[in-house]
Amino acid sequence: MEEMFFKAAQTGRVEDVKEILRKNPKLNVNWKNLRMWSTAALSIACENGHDSIVSILLAHPDIDLNLQNDEGWTPFNSACINGFTSCVRLLLKDSRVKVDEPDDGYTPLMWAAHKGRLRIIKWWIASGREMDLGEPGNDKPDAIGAAKDAGKTEVVTLLERFKEKPVETRHAVRLELGVADEVAAEMFALVVFVSDGLLQATQVLLHRQPTTTRASNGAVLPSGWLMQGDNPWQRQRNGFHGTGKEDLNGRTSPELTNRMGSRPSSLFMTYVSFL
Repeated sequence: MEEMFFKAAQTGRVEDVKEILRKNPKLNVNWKNLRMWSTAALSIACENGHDSIVSILLAHPDIDLNLQNDEGWTPFNSACINGFTSCVRLLLKDSRVKVDEPDDGYTPLMWAAHKGRLRIIKWWIASGREMDLGEPGNDKPDAIGAAKDAGKTEVVTLLERFKEKPVETRHAVRLELGVADEVAAEMFALVVFVSDGLLQATQVLLHRQPTTTRASNGAVLPSGWLMQGDNPWQRQRNGFHGTGKEDLNGRTSPELTNRMGSRPSSLFMTYVSFL
């Protein structure tokens, strides 16, 4: 039964995987196929980009997320090397996954850099997970050196920028990917309102929300960026009263309307990340 399960994971048969798991609660989900370098189901699903199956296996209580095959590849190695961004993203979200497990001295990041997996590296940076770039001069190259050796100039540029300014680079990548607030814990913003020809500004606390929206100018703005009127500390800080809210899509709370005398005619925003 384990071999059938492995084959279903390898070929992306989601319903078969579900059915086998349902009918066989004692199935060894970490069974290794000795004819395929002792690779297990999770690794083979990552190797072939079957993210739906990866998601199912990540939720299994008995799964070994860092199981290596005979080549030293973990599931995360397999996803990075083969360039399946969706699988990498799923694995990055699970803190149990070791993202720096070496394969004969090469970490997954080195492999991704060598293969030119630019989008994977961007999502890795955006996730906030650890990124060991390595040190040049060792027997095996560092991640930047691996990219240089393979002629992956875009990866070199990104990693050099991240090495020099990790916080700024992470924030820029999050904005590019449209997940600026998805992985941020807290940010502050300066919101400037124009009403009756007068500028009025207030500092607001941005709370984490997992969804985003798109402003009229095309910029991606997290829909969770709210001025929370139900926070006493923040009400005092912002001068708000009551429990109303003003969001960055221009919807005005009664409290804000009363304070300003009329609905703001326009809204401008700049922000600084303190991550």
